[in-house]
Amino acid sequence: MALSMLIIIPFILVKLIHINLLPRPLPEEKRNLSTTNIKMLVDITDKVNRSPIVRTYTKEEFDKFNENQLRKIKNIVKGNIEGDVPTLKIEDELGTIEISFETIEKNDGFTVTGKTVPDDIPSIKILALPTLYSKEEPKMINGKFIESKTQGVYSCEINRYFDR
Repeated sequence: MALSMLIIIPFILVKLIHINLLPRPLPEEKRNLSTTNIKMLVDITDKVNRSPIVRTYTKEEFDKFNENQLRKIKNIVKGNIEGDVPTLKIEDELGTIEISFETIEKNDGFTVTGKTVPDDIPSIKILALPTLYSKEEPKMINGKFIESKTQGVYSCEINRYFDR
C-alpha cells in the first residue's frame, strides 16, 4: 500500500505541473497593449468573441527593434494556442478589417479615453500563408486603409491570397 502511494503521488504531481505549464489563450487584459498614449482598436466579427492581439508602438520605437525583438512581437500576436486569434471570415473572396484609434490619458487616478484621428491614413502589411502550419516564407501584401463614413474609422478589404 505504501509503495503504491509512493508511485501514485509523484505521478499526480508531475501531471499537475504538466497541466499548469500547458499554453492557454492570452488573457483579455494582455491582448491590446500600447507603449504610447494611443491604442489601436481592431474590429473583426468573430463568433467566439475573441479580440485581436494588438501591440502599438511609436514609429521611432518600432524602427529601432532588431530581428529578435520583431520575432518576439510576431510570436506574441499570433497567439499562444490554435484559435487564440480571431479569424477573418472571407466570403466571396473578400473580407473586411476596420480599425480606429483612441487616446488614453490618466487624470487624477482615472483613465480617460477618447477617439483620435491620425494625420495620415494608416497602411497595412499582411504576412499571408496558405495554412497556419505552412513552412514556406509568408507572402507579403502591402495596402492602405480607406476612410469610412464614420470619422476616424478606417477599413481595408482583405482578399483570399491563396487557392483553397
